[in-house]
Amino acid sequence: MIEQALINGLTVFFMQLSSRNFNFNFTSAQEKLLKHDYVQVFLLIAMFYAPTRNIVLSILIVGSYYLVKMVLLNEFHPLNIYSKNWLIKEGFVSEDAVEKIKNNYIANLSKKSL
Repeated sequence: MIEQALINGLTVFFMQLSSRNFNFNFTSAQEKLLKHDYVQVFLLIAMFYAPTRNIVLSILIVGSYYLVKMVLLNEFHPLNIYSKNWLIKEGFVSEDAVEKIKNNYIANLSKKSL
């Protein structure tokens, strides 16, 4: 059990080390393909499938990653975890955007009450 954990840890370490120091020299077409959303999802699932050997767990991990990335840590998503005042103070969001979100919220509430 400990040997397997050590091997997994070393594998992750060497993957991180190699990803920073190797230059793969992709062509522009290959780079464009690798930047496509579906290809990135497939690569992430494959990356998590290798150590877990469980496709369901890999899909759940990738889904959790996208939930955090696209919703919780996205300053433009209405369900983000950032304080609106902090986003305005740091200049990530203008006050107009916050007012737009408030107005949309109020409009949606009034539609549901009818």
